[in-house]
Amino acid sequence: MGEVVGFDKVVAAAKEAGLNEGIQPTPAVALGAYQVSPLKIAEAYTMFANGGVRVQPSFVSEVRDQSGTLLYHHQPETRRVLDPRVAFLMVDLLQEVMRSGTAAGVRSRGFKLPAGGVVRVDVDKASELLAGPECSSTIASSYFYRRHRTHRPMRAT
Repeated sequence: MGEVVGFDKVVAAAKEAGLNEGIQPTPAVALGAYQVSPLKIAEAYTMFANGGVRVQPSFVSEVRDQSGTLLYHHQPETRRVLDPRVAFLMVDLLQEVMRSGTAAGVRSRGFKLPAGGVVRVDVDKASELLAGPECSSTIASSYFYRRHRTHRPMRAT
């Protein structure tokens, strides 16, 4: 698909979504072979749930003092980067991945909330990433199987 559309257009769309500037228009981009941080993945995937609007992520949404008075409220930077119809189709596709694809294991472990996403595992299975448009955050788990022979997930709050 990337070859038909053009790798340069795939890279342009990835950059519009907020992914790294280091992505190049090569066949590797169609495989998702470039390194991207979990924060950038979260930023990119939330545009699907937002109807094609990219929202610049922030770590602090508001600050209140001990009496509840609002001291700071972050106003996120937004920009339309995708046709809302395409965003709708992507949400549906990612929900199907949760039902019957690479992320189906999440459902089999009891997660029942509305969600869609993909699971990416690195080459030596040292870490996994679940990313989806309904997630308020991208969930990353590190597996220390080789060293500790146990599963120790990082907690996302």
